[in-house]
Amino acid sequence: MLVVAIIALLLGIVGPTLGGRISGTRLESCARQMARFVDLVRSEAVVQGRFFYLVYGVEKGRYWYERPEPGEDPDAPRLRIEKILPAEVKIREVILGESESVYLSDASIEVNPLGTMGTHRVVLESGGRALVVRVPPFGGRTVVEAWSEP
Repeated sequence: MLVVAIIALLLGIVGPTLGGRISGTRLESCARQMARFVDLVRSEAVVQGRFFYLVYGVEKGRYWYERPEPGEDPDAPRLRIEKILPAEVKIREVILGESESVYLSDASIEVNPLGTMGTHRVVLESGGRALVVRVPPFGGRTVVEAWSEP
């Protein structure tokens, strides 16, 4: 009985701390996965010598790339590879350039065959914590950083 009481006490103290760490770890994992995905899309555009579109579905909690076929009708279906964020991780906003924020709709970024794209940042949040995935315009690695309000 005493052992059960001690375990219950420890779970009451340690449990909430572990929950926060798990959610923080999930946020970091999602941010790193997004950064690798962006770098992959950039590399594929260069290797294939084609335009790609990197799209963030802010309200949908997902992001994807689209690859149009050369000379295709702009309204035709495109190859689309999609990633879905866990329910507890949200895209808070996408910041295009230095200041234009997208909060509610899809943000589409063109990636050209040279691997360049518009600079942008994606703010991910979970459990009151936020990280930013910063995408440089002219190559270089996409990085994950702590987010601080401007």
